[in-house]
Amino acid sequence: MQREDSRLVKVQTVGLAAFGPINPHTAIPSHTATAFGEPSSIDRHGDLCGHRWPGLGLAIDFAAPSGGDPCGTEARIERIRVQGEPAARAGWRTAEGIRPGMSVAAARRIYPEGRRASGRLMLVRGPASDPGERVTVLEARTAAGEVTGMTFPIAE
Repeated sequence: MQREDSRLVKVQTVGLAAFGPINPHTAIPSHTATAFGEPSSIDRHGDLCGHRWPGLGLAIDFAAPSGGDPCGTEARIERIRVQGEPAARAGWRTAEGIRPGMSVAAARRIYPEGRRASGRLMLVRGPASDPGERVTVLEARTAAGEVTGMTFPIAE
C-alpha cells in the first residue's frame, strides 16, 4: 500500500499496478475522490465519463461495466492521464523515473525500446487478451523535446 498522498505510478508490462494510492483496476469514482479530492469537473463524452483535477494535472476517464452509466457509482477506470506543468508540480512520476517536464532524451535512456509516434512515445507495451497482440501500458506525450504528460490506458 502506498502513502495516501503518493504521486508514484507503478508500471509493469502486464499493466498499471498502482496509481498513487489507488488500484486502477478496482477503483470506482468514490475511491478516486477519496484519494485526490472531489474532481473539479465531471463530463460525459460518449461511453466515457471524464473526471478532472486541474490542480494535479490529472484526468481519469471512467467506463461503465455492461453498458451501464459511465458516470455511475460502479464505473471503472478506462484511462488515466497526467499532463502539463500542474502534473509536474504535483510530482507525478513512474517508479522508473518518467515524469512530466523531463527531456525526451532522458525518457529514451530509461526506455530505449520505446516506439515513437507523432508527439508520443510508447514506452511500455504489454500483452493483450489476444495472443501475440500488444497493448500500450505507458505512453508519454511529447513536445519540443520534453515529456509533457503521460497516459495510462487500463487494459482488462
